[in-house]
Amino acid sequence: MRKTGLLSARPLTAGDRIAEGYRLYGWTDVDFQKLGAPIDASGVPGESRDPENPGILVWFPPFKWTYKVSIPEGAPILLIGTVENKKATRGFRDGAGIGLFVLAKEGRCVRGTWSEWGMVMAASGRFKLCRRDTVEEAAQQGVAPDGRPRTAARR
Repeated sequence: MRKTGLLSARPLTAGDRIAEGYRLYGWTDVDFQKLGAPIDASGVPGESRDPENPGILVWFPPFKWTYKVSIPEGAPILLIGTVENKKATRGFRDGAGIGLFVLAKEGRCVRGTWSEWGMVMAASGRFKLCRRDTVEEAAQQGVAPDGRPRTAARR
């Protein structure tokens, strides 16, 4: 199943008071529940723009950190609907939610896999994120956002 949507990220400031390792927060209009992701209805929704309880929290794990997916050094993990996204439960390690694990950069896009981020198991999948200006520029130039030429459909 292919879903598209918007994702926006902003830098956290010193006044945002979120734990160390988080540099960005954001929100998305993608409904991951419809994709089978373990997003709890009582958690922070992906579209929350509140920097204290963000829909997306971007974490840069420490060097050589591993979890369910091995990620490249310096690659971020985007947390959506986890206990980390909610100020009142930040620091707990179980519950629902997903992590988007960035595995590679392709031009001005990133791709990776997503899966549960806690004890609640469910579906998993792949993702590709491209800067919106990149997608629009690529369409005008007749290439894909990762720089590959688009091929014309044949009749």
